[in-house]
Amino acid sequence: MIYGKPFRRLRASGDDMIRRHRIRKRAFFYAAFFFLSILAPAPSAAPVARAQEQGPELPEDMEGIMDADMSHQDLYLLELSGTAYKERFHGAQAIMRISGSSGFDENPYLVIIEGYPRRNARNSFFWNSEGEDMEVLANRLTLTIRRNAVRPTDTHFFYLSPVLYEHAVPEGHHRQEELKAAAMKDALQTKVYATAGELRLNILSSRVTGYVWLKGYDFIEEAYVSYHARIVGRKAVRLETGKPFKKEK
Repeated sequence: MIYGKPFRRLRASGDDMIRRHRIRKRAFFYAAFFFLSILAPAPSAAPVARAQEQGPELPEDMEGIMDADMSHQDLYLLELSGTAYKERFHGAQAIMRISGSSGFDENPYLVIIEGYPRRNARNSFFWNSEGEDMEVLANRLTLTIRRNAVRPTDTHFFYLSPVLYEHAVPEGHHRQEELKAAAMKDALQTKVYATAGELRLNILSSRVTGYVWLKGYDFIEEAYVSYHARIVGRKAVRLETGKPFKKEK
């Protein structure tokens, strides 16, 4: 009776030490496993990262502008459809020339678009990318007019100012439409320099699509006018000097 209670307390304290020892071993094992799992690289992480960087492979005829050989000049025949101020139009034409930058410009490409078959063709526009802001992403190219007071942009568009033909036809005349068409035919194109605008192009190996908008002040109309057009086209080749361009099939 005298030594029973101390003996039981000693035995209980021994069991507690064993349990604590087991808990410490388990804690050490779990901690070691946790740190090893952090340090060990995931086996599939590298291949996935490389696949994301490379992106999907494109067929040969779907290569974009970044994969093209830009040591020469490529020509594209464009068709434009949209609005110039109050007038809707479709079937206007333009030629796009694209090549590598001359080296004096920070942009990687030089893009020049002008009216065809005449540079001042009705409802066409002119854009020279030199000195403008250019963003290239895969086969997508975006140009934005840069505001510069020292070197104003040469980007412009051509259209018929309504004032040139609207007042030439009496209101309510029985031949109003006929006289209006004659007045529009004889009127000279108005050249409007753009103060703002953006050109977006998706250029593939043999075709191009895109959109352009321009805004400028028409001194004849005495108003700000806007030009919007959707662009579709294909690569073109010149048959002979002075001959028209021909679309590639």
